[in-house]
Amino acid sequence: MLIMLVFGIILWVIYGILISNIPLIGANTISLILNITLLSLKIKYG
Repeated sequence: MLIMLVFGIILWVIYGILISNIPLIGANTISLILNITLLSLKIKYG
């Protein structure tokens, strides 16, 4: 489930880059970093 969320956020970042929308890119990049951290800790510690 978390992998799907990360994938969706990656798509939103790509969309933000394509339309050159800085707030969209920034908000989703921060969200992506936090969710990747959460996913990596979940994989490492179960």
